Amino acid sequence: MNTFIASLLVITHLNVQMTFQSEPLQFNFQEDYFLTEAEGVMQSDFELVGGLIFLNAKLEGRSQSFILDTGSPHLLLNTSLYGKKRNNKNGFEINGVGGKKKVKKMYKVNFDWQGINVKREPSYSVNLGNIAKIKKRDLAGLISYDQVKRKELLIDYEKEKVFLISKSNKTFFENYDKSDRIWFRMVGHIPVVKVKIGNKRYYFGIDTGAEINVIDKRLRKRLPKDMIASDFLGLIMGSDNKKIQVNHIKVKEMKVGKSYYKNQPFAFADLSFLQGEDGIQLDGLLGYPFLKEALFSINYRKKQLCKWELKVKDDEPIQLAISKKRIKITKPFYKGY
Repeated sequence: MNTFIASLLVITHLNVQMTFQSEPLQFNFQEDYFLTEAEGVMQSDFELVGGLIFLNAKLEGRSQSFILDTGSPHLLLNTSLYGKKRNNKNGFEINGVGGKKKVKKMYKVNFDWQGINVKREPSYSVNLGNIAKIKKRDLAGLISYDQVKRKELLIDYEKEKVFLISKSNKTFFENYDKSDRIWFRMVGHIPVVKVKIGNKRYYFGIDTGAEINVIDKRLRKRLPKDMIASDFLGLIMGSDNKKIQVNHIKVKEMKVGKSYYKNQPFAFADLSFLQGEDGIQLDGLLGYPFLKEALFSINYRKKQLCKWELKVKDDEPIQLAISKKRIKITKPFYKGY
C-alpha cells in the first residue's frame, strides 16, 4: 500500500525574515514555451518523486537534494544529514499534519538556490530522515515559502521545471493565455482559495509539499454524499514521521475559480492547527493531484492563483484536423467559421 506525504510541515507560528537575491538564467526552447530569456526569470529542473518536487541547491558549497515545500514557511534542514554539530540548542515544537515535530534554530547557514541565500538569517533544523527513507532519496531539507514569496512561482510538472518570475518581467507568459484567475487570501504563509463541492463552499490551502489533497476530518460526514465517487482506507505519513491509516475519498467534481476538476483524491486528516489570526479555519489542502492538472502560477504579491494555456494559433485548427483525419483542405479555414 502506498504511503503519501500528506503535508511535510505546515507550520503556523514561526516568524523569521530571510534575504532574497536572484540572478536570472537564460533558456531557449525550440517549441512555443514560456519566454525565459528576459531578466528576472529563474529556473530549476526537478525530479518528481511520487508527488514531491526534488531539486538541487547548494548547502555549504555542495550540491544537495531539497524538496520544494511551500507548506513550510522557512528553510528547514534535515538533522539526520546536517546540523548535529551546529549551534542549535534552542529547540521547540511545531504542528503539522499527523502530529508535532521538534525543531531547532540555526545560524549562519551557507545556503544558495539560484542566487537565493539565507546567510545572515536564522534557519531551522528538523528530522526528515523518515521521508528520505520512504522516497529512497537523500534529503538535505525543504525549500520553503520564504524562498519564493517575492516572485511568481510556476511549476511545470510535465517538463519538470520550476520558474520564479519577477514583477519586472513582462514577456514570460507571451505564448500563453490566462484561462483562469483565482484570488486568494493568506492564512499565515498559506494561500487559501475558495473551493465549491456540490452547493457547499470550503476554504483550501495551496501546498506544493502535499503529495495528496487533504480534507479536515471534521468534514467527514458533512460533504455532499452525491459528490463522493469512492471511499477507501489508505496511509499517509504525518509530520511526526508516523504512518497513519486514514479514510480516502475521490470527489466527483469540484470547482476552483471558474474551472471544474473531476475525480480528485483526498485523504482525511486533523487540520485543527491550521487557523488564521482572523479565525478562518482551513477545510483542507490542495497538493500535487490538483496542481498537476494544469500550468498554475502562484503570485504571492498579487494574491492570485493563475491557470495558463498555450495560445491557439490561426493555423492550428488545420493542423489538428489533418493529424486526426486525413482531410484535404481546399479553402481557408478560420477560427469560429
